[in-house]
Amino acid sequence: MKLRTLLTTFSCISFAITLPAQVIGDFEGALDPGWALGFNPTTGAPSTTWASTGSYSLAMKPSTLNAFSFSLQFNDLVTAQKLASTHKLQFDVHFISSEWTDAGGDGYVRWDIASLNSENGGWSQLGNANITDPANPSYPGSWDPNNWGASHTRTLTYDFTGLGNNPSGGWGQFNISVNMGNIEAAGNFYIDNVQLVAVPEPSTLALAGLSSLALMMARRRK
Repeated sequence: MKLRTLLTTFSCISFAITLPAQVIGDFEGALDPGWALGFNPTTGAPSTTWASTGSYSLAMKPSTLNAFSFSLQFNDLVTAQKLASTHKLQFDVHFISSEWTDAGGDGYVRWDIASLNSENGGWSQLGNANITDPANPSYPGSWDPNNWGASHTRTLTYDFTGLGNNPSGGWGQFNISVNMGNIEAAGNFYIDNVQLVAVPEPSTLALAGLSSLALMMARRRK
């Protein structure tokens, strides 16, 4: 009985201190506050063609063929500080093969590196090791119209927390890039459900470990 009570207590505490995700981009009919299209020419508008949540996603069609572009920017110092220290960035992306032309068969489309920037904190840029892509872990964010079926959806996670950046000053931002090569005609990148996901604190991980240990002990006693 004592063991069951202990297990229940640990589970409740772990649940209580688990923070919910904070959605900063659902693009339901408009760009959400803080968002801007990026540095290089890129067209983008909310679209009902696909959505992972709600009715809209942001459809982005690069106007410069076969180029790298920081295409989406979010401007908010507090958000930049969270990404640098306590949260990861996560979002859903979608591609539709018929919107792209890859006649040579060796083209690619990619949600690529991201950067964190602020007035006094400087610039930090992610590499592949900081991007989690369950669908394509060796080349995160990459897709091509010939090998991924008629349409494809995946969830990407970007981790800025280990870069040592300390956003400060009058402004802060992060930028997300898209990249492509050997594509004859560009189609849309779709993005939806952009959110900040809290990184578990050591206390949360410790409680989770204790809960698992208690569960193992309970099973052995049975």
